[in-house]
Amino acid sequence: MNEVTQLIEQNNELRKQLNDENMVYYEDLLVYFRLKGWLIEDRLIEETLLMILQDILTAQQENETAEDYFGRSPKEHADALLNALPKASIKQISSFIGLTFGILTFFSFIGQFTTGINRFSLAILVSNAIISACGVAGLLWFIQTMIYTKVPKWLSTLLVAIGSACLFGGFLFSQFYLRTTWEIVLPHAFIITAFSIILVGLTIYLLIKLSKHEYQSILLGVSPFLYVNGLVSIYNQFAALSFSSFMNTTLQLLLILASAGVSYFLLFRFSK
Repeated sequence: MNEVTQLIEQNNELRKQLNDENMVYYEDLLVYFRLKGWLIEDRLIEETLLMILQDILTAQQENETAEDYFGRSPKEHADALLNALPKASIKQISSFIGLTFGILTFFSFIGQFTTGINRFSLAILVSNAIISACGVAGLLWFIQTMIYTKVPKWLSTLLVAIGSACLFGGFLFSQFYLRTTWEIVLPHAFIITAFSIILVGLTIYLLIKLSKHEYQSILLGVSPFLYVNGLVSIYNQFAALSFSSFMNTTLQLLLILASAGVSYFLLFRFSK
């Protein structure tokens, strides 16, 4: 277990000692801090969060609320702390961006095989990865902004719906207009073998991480989406090989949407 993991585990344990009022205050601060501080080294972020938590617990023992101790402007307090921390190096930032873009590109890649076809478009691959990256960045910005912005629930719901519609529209555009651009054909057997190896490798990786109690791994969050898309792709590739019937389109869509929902829940759950 590395140092950052230990800090997060310690934070999770100490947080259980907070009363309800302080828990709400601190968890809002925690999510804002982690989202706004993505350009800062993880260790520094977690050390600062742990320091804040310990201060709140000390104040709580003296019958003082977190709001009394830190004031009614937690956003300004968090911004001041973040501005005082050194930013991550160019290498670390590039690595983070590259990893994120790589994961999104891989999702786009496996998504093109879920219908049983054995070819993929490089144009769709790049387009969907860029659209997904913009969507993730927009979602993180929206969550970060809404934490300390008092807006009606209906308005925030409407904004999420509009953003989702734009994202889905971008995917449809690339699917219909870029399908035949720069296509590469792969044997069905190769796709089945490659996806099987990926899923087995993911399972082994998760078992190793879980055995070390590293529950905050990002792969734990994205794994349901990977598993469902991978298994649907393998099934439909077998169906294409044997000329048997393909999975019902409605069932396939429901499975993928359900896995995406579970993934979002896990990512949110283990981000705290």
